[in-house]
Amino acid sequence: MTINIHSNRFKITPAIRTFAEEAVESHLGRFTSRIQSVTIRLSDINGLRGGEDKRCSVTVSLARRGNVFVEETVGDLYASIAKALECASQVVTREVERRQNSRTKTDKDAVA
Repeated sequence: MTINIHSNRFKITPAIRTFAEEAVESHLGRFTSRIQSVTIRLSDINGLRGGEDKRCSVTVSLARRGNVFVEETVGDLYASIAKALECASQVVTREVERRQNSRTKTDKDAVA
């Protein structure tokens, strides 16, 4: 699984990179064989004005299943990363379960 982290308005520090990589592993690690890549895009919407403006967009490229996209915006960058990856994990879990259930149903129909 490849992890890409991008930012358009600020430098990604080693601490941010480490936090994001560990969060990916924590939330999506169990799907390593099903995920081709995870792309994280970080942005500070309001700049110096402050507010609920730290956005984290996550795109998970699933092997043979398309992409999952989630986005979270909160006041703290680390919280936005954690929240977005938690949401991505839930969506990936549903997608994998849906595919497994679909495959199991197809296999049962073929046997019958």
